[in-house]
Amino acid sequence: MDIEIEGKGAFRPGEEIRGLVRWELPKNPKWLEVKLLWRTEGKGDQDIRMAETVRFETPSASGVKDFRFTAPSGPYSFSGTLISIICPI
Repeated sequence: MDIEIEGKGAFRPGEEIRGLVRWELPKNPKWLEVKLLWRTEGKGDQDIRMAETVRFETPSASGVKDFRFTAPSGPYSFSGTLISIICPI
């Protein structure tokens, strides 16, 4: 699988995130999903949260589909001494 994001690498809350997903698999999957996630890194436990999902039902074994997300209102990306929040991943 390959995912391409259109435009810049940083997005403001509420901005549209668009891209393409390409895949080539040995057989037809039941579905494919592209997920917009954010995560924390640093001392302590790591946290991963899903902001949004785009699901493609009954795709063929290979193909290309476009997707769109809306950048979540929070949390903002942040890099600190003890913890960092990386949005999206």
